[in-house]
Amino acid sequence: MIIWEHTTPTMLIMIGVAAGVLVAAFSFWRFLKPDLATLAIILLRLLFMALLVWCLFMPEKRESLTHLLKPRFVVALDKTQSMTLAPPGETRNRWAAAQEALGMDWVKAVSAECELDVYPFDVEVRPRVTIAEARAMEPDGSATLLRDALFKLADRYRGQNVAGFLLLSDGVDTREAFDDWASGMWPWPIYTLRLEPPATWEEEPDVRVDAVNTPRRVNVGWSTELKAVVSGQGTKGQAITVQLIENNALRQEIPTQIPAGGGSRQVSFQLEHPEVGVFTYLVCVPPLEGETHTNDNAYSITVQVVDNKNRLLYVEGPPRIESKFLTRALKANPK
Repeated sequence: MIIWEHTTPTMLIMIGVAAGVLVAAFSFWRFLKPDLATLAIILLRLLFMALLVWCLFMPEKRESLTHLLKPRFVVALDKTQSMTLAPPGETRNRWAAAQEALGMDWVKAVSAECELDVYPFDVEVRPRVTIAEARAMEPDGSATLLRDALFKLADRYRGQNVAGFLLLSDGVDTREAFDDWASGMWPWPIYTLRLEPPATWEEEPDVRVDAVNTPRRVNVGWSTELKAVVSGQGTKGQAITVQLIENNALRQEIPTQIPAGGGSRQVSFQLEHPEVGVFTYLVCVPPLEGETHTNDNAYSITVQVVDNKNRLLYVEGPPRIESKFLTRALKANPK
C-alpha cells in the first residue's frame, strides 16, 4: 500500500508562509530605504521563500508492505539418467512418473499454505527452480549423490520452518556403499513417491569384500585378529563362505549369511605368527550363481613378522685391520 502525504499539515504550512511574507514585508518597509539594493534583497528573499514553500509542499512517499510468512515445502528432483529406466513391460519410466507427480493437484494445495521450493540434483544440488521449470527439464545427470544432496539441503534450511520434504528419486546413491544413512534422523519429515511398481526388477546377485583390517607388522610368536567386512545383495538369504588364504594355501573358512534385502557382515579370523617373514593373506568369497561382477570378491593384505630380539656388539679400542673382516662378517649375516 502506497500513501502520498505531507510531513506537516497543509493549513499550518500556509499560515507559516503567510506570516513569513508579512514579517519580511514589514521589515523592508520599516527599516530599509526604497532603492535598487533594497529591491534586490527583496527579490532574493522572495526567491528563498518560494523555494522554502516548494520544499515544504513536497510530498513524502510512505510504503507499507504486508507479507505473510509461510513455512517452506522442499521438493528434491533426481535428474540423473537412471531416471529414464523403465521396468520390463512398462511404458512409463521413472522420470515420467516424477513429472506426472509434479502436475498433480497437491501442488496447488501445498502452494496455498507453503512456499514451494524445487531443487533438481545429480552430483550437485542445482539452483532453485519453479514447478514449470522443473517439468521442462531433461534427466541428463551422470551420477546420483543422494546422501550429499539431502545433507546440503538440510544445511541450507537449517533454522527455517520446513513443513515437509518430498523426494522424487529412484533411491540410488552411486557413491555410498551402504544405505544406513537413509534411516537416520532428519530435521523434517521426508516423503517419497513410488515411481514404479514394486518387485518389478530382479536384483542381480553380488557379494564383495569391502574391507580387511589387521596389524601389518607383528612380532614372531604373536596371535592377532584379522577382521573382514563382506556385503552383498540379491543373495536370497543363502549362506556364503568367507575363506582365508595364506600364501596360496587355504587356512580357514567361516560361513555367514547376508540378509535377503542386502547388507553387510563382519567375520574374524585368528592368525598365528610362528615364523619370521612376510606373509600375504587373501580374504575371498566364492561367486554366487549368476554373479557377473567378481572383481571385488577378494581382498589381499600383507603382514610382516619380525623378531624382537636385540643384539649388541661392543668393540673396544681404535679400529685396526681386523675391522675390515668384522665389517664383512656383519654385512653377510645381518641377523
